[in-house]
Order: sequence, then structure tokens, then C-alpha cells
Amino acid sequence: MTVNIVTRRPLSKDMGSPSFISGDIPPLRPADLPRPPAGALAVLRACADESAELSDIAALVAADPALTADLLQVVNSAYFGFATDIGSVDRAVTLLGLSALRNRILCLTVRTVTGALDLPHFDREGFVEDALRRACAARLLAPGAGIDADDAFTAGLLQDLGLLVLAFLHPLVTRAQWDGLRAAPPDARRTLEQALCGDTHDGVLGALAALWSLPETLADAITSHHGEAPDAALARVLAAADWIAAVYTRDGDPAALAGAHSHLADLLGIAEPAASEIIAAVPTQVAAAASGLGMPVPVQAELAALGERLNACLASENITFQEMNWQLERTLAERDALAARLSRELEIAREIQCSLLPHRVRADLPIWGRNVAAHELSGDFYDYFDGADGRVLFNLGDVAGKGLTAALLMAKTCSLFRCLGRRLDTLAEVMAVINDELAETAIRGMFVTMIAGAWDARSREVEIVCAGHPPPLLWRDGEGIALVQGSDTPPLGIVPGITFTAHKLSLEQASLYLYSDGISEARDADGAELGLRGLARLIARASRLPPASRIDSIVDAIAGTTASHRDDITLAVLDPCALH
Repeated sequence: MTVNIVTRRPLSKDMGSPSFISGDIPPLRPADLPRPPAGALAVLRACADESAELSDIAALVAADPALTADLLQVVNSAYFGFATDIGSVDRAVTLLGLSALRNRILCLTVRTVTGALDLPHFDREGFVEDALRRACAARLLAPGAGIDADDAFTAGLLQDLGLLVLAFLHPLVTRAQWDGLRAAPPDARRTLEQALCGDTHDGVLGALAALWSLPETLADAITSHHGEAPDAALARVLAAADWIAAVYTRDGDPAALAGAHSHLADLLGIAEPAASEIIAAVPTQVAAAASGLGMPVPVQAELAALGERLNACLASENITFQEMNWQLERTLAERDALAARLSRELEIAREIQCSLLPHRVRADLPIWGRNVAAHELSGDFYDYFDGADGRVLFNLGDVAGKGLTAALLMAKTCSLFRCLGRRLDTLAEVMAVINDELAETAIRGMFVTMIAGAWDARSREVEIVCAGHPPPLLWRDGEGIALVQGSDTPPLGIVPGITFTAHKLSLEQASLYLYSDGISEARDADGAELGLRGLARLIARASRLPPASRIDSIVDAIAGTTASHRDDITLAVLDPCALH
């Protein structure tokens, strides 16, 4: 029995590298595919013809002496044969019928193609062994799935034939890469094929189906068995058989065994102990099938023997494993102790940071504020206190970054402002000195955005200096929100020697809102950014409340949304009218 071998198609120059991708590989062409021997192909096409007579098909078989010898050998074997010997093609064809005859011819064709292809770089023997495992597993699963055992065996033998074709078409793929494919779990193997060859075994089989005159039900099953939930019973059997074969290909790997049990239960409803009995029966079946088809395979290891070998390996490594386990326990204990110490230190740092925020000790101060940290420590801050000239000084800032470093810079900036604000004459001077100090000692490109102000109760004016911070919002009932424009001055700590400019505003019947970008850039439950319009809506909704309640209402609305609370949130309001 001979087989027609096609010429390899042109290969990409990059195909020898493990990193080549499908985009570099020409698409599969019909001429690339191996064809069955002429006599076998004629019989397969005749079996697909509903009008063909058995006598005509028997004549086609008899016309090919090699095919005749192979077919009689198979039908007289212990695995595929009948109770009595069959000596003629006519009798064999009559007893088999069209379906079983086609299955036998397909099995013989797989054997012939497998032996004829030139594959020096490919583990042909391992492929044959795996193919027989899938075929025998499918035959064992067939009765419970209500399908013909012969059909299941043939489909199992064919289901990975495309891998053999890929190996023939891609000779520059290394032996190690093919071995890696064989060792991969069934759910990963197809993805690796696509990466290596730009095709998959089931894709190649789809192209082979018409060429080999495969029946539609068989073709559909072998091209769809890798689907997430195969509809056809035969496709489910093939998917489960793939995992059973992997148990032996992967030398009893517990993960493969667990995968086989899981897929038998999910796809076919086969649970223990029936699942274990089916898996354990495969080696004996493979030996018998290999003998019947004349496809020699190594002596098959029984499942129990694989388990014993794994247990022996585990026992030899048990001491090392125990040592690793003890070391892991010590490491985890050290980690827990370190985590507890860091937690205590962070709590102390949080307490110190909170002490730097202002505490309301006088009822006549017209400023209220609140800070909510996104994590343990905040990079935002606000403050207010009495200045030396009778004005009330205040600020609100945001340190770039988060965590301990940002918190330390926040503490330094806040302390500098409180100290300098009581000693220097103008806000512009205060901001200039703070900027120079931060720029001189800046680390890792950190900086601070800040807005500072001074409230004069006598003139009812407020003086504002802005350093790279979002400008405040001015709110007057009946007039809506007016954006108070600041300067284009950069944040503090980036460029030394900057001159700051102060702006004066009247707060007659108005209030001034200062905020960090954790508010303006907050997101609602739908992921939309709050922005200034959203902040204005929250202010309007709470405008009739006392200032402290107003702040709580706005901050709680933002911090209460998980999607928005990714940054520190700080809000302050200067509202002299609230004191009357």
C-alpha cells in the first residue's frame, strides 16, 4: 500500500526561530495536504456515494493487492475482527458494511500516511502512541455516550492527525518544540500550535475532510472537539479522550489526571469509580489496537505503575520538601512580624499626620475643612490659623505621589507654612521661601501644588496665592459658580527663585471652596469623572446646610463611591456669612 506525498510548501526564513508567529507563515493550501493511496481513496469515495453497491466496493478493494492484504489482516485481528476467520474481500465487505469498512480504510490510511511522511525532526513513534491512546479511550467512552465504538475509535485516531501534517510542513520547527507540544495539556496545545505553525491540527483536519471523503458527522466532531462546550456526543467523547491520553503522555501527572476526571464528569457525566476504570483500561486497549493495525508502540505503562513511580519520586524528595516547608514557615512568620511592626509604625505616622491638621478651637473662625486619605497616609493637607497681623491664614495642598514619602513632604510643607506665615509680611514671600526650601531638598522629582490665602475680617477680602493648584471656586446664591483664576505659577519645589503674585477677592455674600484633585478627578459609579460641574452640583445640593455639614455631605458623596476613591480627598470652605 503506497501513499502520495506532496512537496513541502515554501517556508518563511523566520520559521526556524521559536518566536516566529503565524503572520510570517503562508496559508495552508490543498496541495500541501497528504493524500490517501489511490486504492484507499477510491474506496472512501465509493463509501460516501449512497448509490454504490457493496459488490462494486469489494471490487475496488480487490483491485489493490496491498489494500486487500491490509484489510484482511485487520478484520481478522483480535481487536477489530470477527469470531471466525474471513478469507475473502467480498465476505469482509459484506460483514463490515459501508460504515465499518470506511472506518477500517481510514485507520489503514492513517497508518500508511504516518509511516510514509519524512519526519526526521518529529517524534513519530510518540505521535502514534498518543493517537492510539485517544482512539482507544474514545472507543471505551462510546457506549456510555450512545455512539458507535468503531466511529469513536476512527475519530480518535484522526483527531490529531493534523499535527503530523504540520510537522511535515514545518521541518524547521525543532524537535524540542514538537516535544513541548506533546507534553502540553490539551487546553494549551492548540494555542502553541498556532504560535509555532500558524495553523492548528483541527484546522488542518478541516481541510483534509473533503480530500479524504470523511463523513460530515466525523469531520464536524474532529474539528470541533476543542470548543468550550461541544454539542455533538462524538465531539465530547473526543475532548474527554484527549485528556485521558494526556494522563499517560504526561506520565501520570496529577494535574492531567485531575483534568481527565473533571472533563469526564463535565462532558459525559462519568464520575468515580467508572472514570478511573476507563482511564486504567487504556494501556491494554492500546497494545491490542497497535497489534491489530500493525502500528508498533512501546510497552504500555499501567496507570498504577505511573502512580507508584510518582510516589517514589515524591518520597526521594520528601526531605528536601520538608526543609523547604520549614524555611517557608519561618519566612512567613518573619513576614507577619514585619507586617505587624510596619502596621504599628504606620498607625503612629497616621496619628502624627492627623495632629498636623487644624483642630477647631474657636467658634468665630470662618473656615472648615476635611481630609480623607485614600490609603493609610495622606499626601493632601489643609490648615488655618491666626496670623500676626490679625488676618486668618489658610492653605490647601497636594503632594505628588502617595505613601510615606508624600506624607513626610506634606508634614514639612505644612509646618513651613505655619512657621513662615507668622513671621513674614506677605503670602507671596511665604510661598517663595517654601518653594526655595523644597526645591533645594527635593528628592525623586517630588513637588507640591498648593493654594494659600489670608482672610481679613475687617475688609471682608481674601488674598489668594496659587502654586500649580486647581483654582478655588467662588459660590454666590443665585449666581452659581465662578471660577477664580489663579496664576500660571508652577508647583512648589520644582524651580527655585520664583516670584509669586497674590490676588484679592471680595467675599460679600459669598463663600470660597478649596479642593484637591482627588475631588475634581473623582469618578462616579459609572466611571465618569466628576469634574467642576459635578462638584458644583454637590455644592448646590448642600448649600443650605451649615458649613461643617456641607463639607461632610460633599466629601461623603465622593468617598462613598468605590470607583472614585482612588486618591486623597480634601475639601475646605471659607464662609464668613455662616458666622452671622
